[in-house]
Amino acid sequence: MSQRGPDAPRQCDRASRRRIEELRELAAGIHPPILTSRGLGAAINALARRSALVTVSAAIPDRLPEAVEANAYFLTAEALTNAVRHARATHIAVSMDCQDQTLLLEIQDDGIGGASLETGGTGLKSMADRATALGGRLTVSSPAREGTCVRAPFPVAATPSQTSACYGQGTLRPAIDCAISLTRRQ
Repeated sequence: MSQRGPDAPRQCDRASRRRIEELRELAAGIHPPILTSRGLGAAINALARRSALVTVSAAIPDRLPEAVEANAYFLTAEALTNAVRHARATHIAVSMDCQDQTLLLEIQDDGIGGASLETGGTGLKSMADRATALGGRLTVSSPAREGTCVRAPFPVAATPSQTSACYGQGTLRPAIDCAISLTRRQ
């Protein structure tokens, strides 16, 4: 049995607070609070600020259906991860646009190319699964030495607020241009 001194309750309390904070950070990584509170555009911009070499442009409504936002966010996160880890990209551009009831998502990098849905790993397959889960599709164009372009159109559920926004009758948020120039992590 271990010896406990008079500081044991305080030490236990500090350790508990650290564990709670670690769980909060883990949960935020699973579903970031900014995605829930502020939507896809804000969440992608926050993600880009943590990543290297990313430019984001978006012309989308403030909010889209929750399932569309979540799948588009995690697909983008995976594409950014692939571009940095595997493609050796020095620049990554994320573009989001909403037209005719469709969210058009595109992630393009200037890496080494050669990615393929047929021969790709679990990252590309999970991106394809996310797109098709909502009736969309994922296309990958990745000629050797010419970078990779991942495109995913997502149908947007026809709810009154999203319908008018995607058809241009609602208020679209102005395009967000957040250019970040960081060095590639070694």
